[in-house]
Amino acid sequence: MSALGATRVAGISAITIGGRIVMIASAALGIAFAALTVVGPSVWVFSDDRSGAGSLVELPLALRVVHAAVALLGCLTVAVVAGLLVELARRLHTGVTFVPTLTRTVTALAITIGAGSWLVQIAANLARWSWIVIPDGVDPSSADLGSLPIEWNLSLQTMAPNWPMLGIAVIFGVLASILRSAERLQRDTEGLV
Repeated sequence: MSALGATRVAGISAITIGGRIVMIASAALGIAFAALTVVGPSVWVFSDDRSGAGSLVELPLALRVVHAAVALLGCLTVAVVAGLLVELARRLHTGVTFVPTLTRTVTALAITIGAGSWLVQIAANLARWSWIVIPDGVDPSSADLGSLPIEWNLSLQTMAPNWPMLGIAVIFGVLASILRSAERLQRDTEGLV
């Protein structure tokens, strides 16, 4: 085996092992964080500056479920993407050229990144922009949070996608289209020479 071949095998093996670790860890983290969030009563709410800082906030069950959905959807999207990348690496390792399974895997990657990131963004926006309504004359420190109404902010802005991730999904969609065309070209040219 040449040095280039050994490097290729080592790289694909690293992607496969790393992808499986990311897949399992992100799924486990998402499930654990979502379970702890739903059980509550406090939820770790991240700050808006994307620094990772935040604070524990006591929330009613409905808002805890939305926060749990954000974590679970995000982690499961990462797990599925990692699994699809492992599958792509496995196919590259076997030397598969333009076949329908490769195109389907890249298409699934595009759909997962696009739909998953959009659903995570919707859930995050809903969690970020919804709040408990405290009526006049009620002391917030002694109020039963479960009995207070929630102001759900369902607006057009809530439905805005994560544009960079949607762009990546479009790139993978274009790549899947190119692979589909290459499959047809390969099938059409077989046996011509």
